[in-house]
Amino acid sequence: MKTSNTNKETKLDNQYLDNLKYKTPYYVFDRNKIKSNIDQFRNLLPDVSIHYAMKSNPHPEVLKTIHMHGSGFEIASSNELKQLVKLKVSPKDILYSAPVKSEQFIKEAYEYGVDRFAFDSLSELDKISRVAPRSKVYLRIFVSEHGSRFSLSEKFGAKLDSALELMEYAQKIGLEVFGLTFHIGSQAVSKSTWTYAIRTAANVMNILLENNIKIKMLDIGGGFPIEYTEPAPSINDICAVINKAIKTYVPYHVQLVIEPGRAIVATSAVLVSSVIARIKRGRNMWLFMDAGAYNSLFETLESQTSMRFEVSTSELKDNDKTKTTQYTITGPTCDSIDTMMRDVRLSSQLTVGDKLYFQDVGAYSIALANSFNGFAPPEAYFIN
Repeated sequence: MKTSNTNKETKLDNQYLDNLKYKTPYYVFDRNKIKSNIDQFRNLLPDVSIHYAMKSNPHPEVLKTIHMHGSGFEIASSNELKQLVKLKVSPKDILYSAPVKSEQFIKEAYEYGVDRFAFDSLSELDKISRVAPRSKVYLRIFVSEHGSRFSLSEKFGAKLDSALELMEYAQKIGLEVFGLTFHIGSQAVSKSTWTYAIRTAANVMNILLENNIKIKMLDIGGGFPIEYTEPAPSINDICAVINKAIKTYVPYHVQLVIEPGRAIVATSAVLVSSVIARIKRGRNMWLFMDAGAYNSLFETLESQTSMRFEVSTSELKDNDKTKTTQYTITGPTCDSIDTMMRDVRLSSQLTVGDKLYFQDVGAYSIALANSFNGFAPPEAYFIN
């Protein structure tokens, strides 16, 4: 980790990026943007507790910034817990929302003081009961993921008709039935899906209440989108939908929790990469970069057709709108699928040594980066 010493107002525009002299490729993160994204949720959902989803970006400086700004965390592994222990995050600020965990991971978290664990099966309850007795448990239920770019429901989530059985079993084995949770998928761009999910959870709450089970927490998970190159509902609009759905459907007062990841960190970072070759292949002009999908932008491998990053060049070349070329932007490895985006229109003047700036890359970039073919992940620099 390296930290910039600049006191410049944190705006990662091209003029600022053009003046940086770091060796490419590298990320530049804006700490103030991370803080303002957290503050936005606090302003729009004032009664909701924020637990940052660490999987979206576990860089130590990101975690430190979020911790110092008063947010809690959501974890899914022992290694994520160890990072928070180093930061001296209180166990009361940690949720273990992965519904399937090893007994060893549960035990480590419990011994640190974490006492809230998600589950979606009888076998998971048995594990929690054995190594974390009397813990608080919250049931992850299956909900629709309509409109989400990345699905999670096939792997996780109990069917609604099993909710009562699972909660009653949790009580039977001495665990505290604490809450419900769901996840509508990553980059969820349909506002109505939030309404449906909250209404579904409220229906489960009513069924439980009819059977003398009253929960204390409703965790509505993550999935909050950002606008890349395609339209997405704003956080303001989504939070308005959430507030309305909670007021309309949730039958009684509960502690409300959200687990944003992408919406906290994505807009805080830019990837700076240099052109290492410009080659015409048939009718296509290719730009080979010193950063690629494997070591920098792994999400482009998963979703080349549905999610693209905004790309710009130097301020001088961006201002020349008269001559542009349509490029295929590819990475440095010998694997042909290491191709980030196609049909990207940029200045025709681009040549070896020029830089491209990939916007809004703070989420699922560092977290998924690897050193395939010997190309190490970029260094990360932080401003403010």
